Amino acid sequence: MEAPLQRFVLIGSERSGTTFLRLMLDHHPRIGCLAESPFLLAHRDACRGASAAVLRDRLKGDRSFTDLELELPGDEGYSYDATIDGFFAQYAAQTGKRTIGATIHSHFDAMPEQFPGIRYLHLVRDPRPVASSILKMGWTGSIYTSARMWRQTLEAIKRLESRVAPENWLQVRFETLVYENQASLERICDFLGQAYDPAMLSYPDHTSYALPEKDVPDRWRTQMRPDEIQQAEWGAGSLLAEMGYERQCTSRLPAWRKWAFHAYDRIGRTRFRVRRFGLGLLLARKLLQLCGARSAALEARYEAIRESHIR
Repeated sequence: MEAPLQRFVLIGSERSGTTFLRLMLDHHPRIGCLAESPFLLAHRDACRGASAAVLRDRLKGDRSFTDLELELPGDEGYSYDATIDGFFAQYAAQTGKRTIGATIHSHFDAMPEQFPGIRYLHLVRDPRPVASSILKMGWTGSIYTSARMWRQTLEAIKRLESRVAPENWLQVRFETLVYENQASLERICDFLGQAYDPAMLSYPDHTSYALPEKDVPDRWRTQMRPDEIQQAEWGAGSLLAEMGYERQCTSRLPAWRKWAFHAYDRIGRTRFRVRRFGLGLLLARKLLQLCGARSAALEARYEAIRESHIR
């Protein structure tokens, strides 16, 4: 008899090392973990109660779905909740594994209702290197705003944790996972009802990702300027210490600087996009959007540039 399907979600702030942990989990012979899967929750409000065709149309335009080799839902016997559950089952069938997870960085408030009884694996990382990484991705225009993204995600995750049974929740620190990877993975596997397998550390042989070096968690201390560290700590607020990270700066954030950071954020994001995509490409896309038109060649060029920087 086939073992029942066990599901879990891997959650955390973006740029906190979830890809690193996901690859480890997915290389376990009995554990599978989908790559970033916001599609599992992003269309819930619009599609729950609607037809399969509505969900199909949305999924066709959702890169987090189209990047995975999953089948679109059919019309016969369609149910939104069963379809979402079925995506876990599809990956189980593809991999031959019975413990299946998905990596999700948002929509935390909807998780308890959409995934009743599921297990949560929360990876948390120091907000200072997270903020620096978010800024380099061009998602924000300042270290302060980047750290606030970390803070807002952690606040949402803490609200989620308050709604979850303690036995279904495990928090792991990125730093401990790097320093003591086997011990951390043994703890994670035990939480998921599986035994640790050394194959979890073999993912560099099959992917373009290497095992993080032991000094990775502390590189921010030499790679970030003092003013950037201060901005990150201001943005993270009291959650920095609450999550167990020592503060380096003691000065308080002046009110005027907060507004200055918000203004600079918009300028910084615009400058980043111009440097990465080029002013001509951005203006051409915007003009076509305003006209309600679309150029496949322009979109292909835009996506090629975007994908070349994803890691």
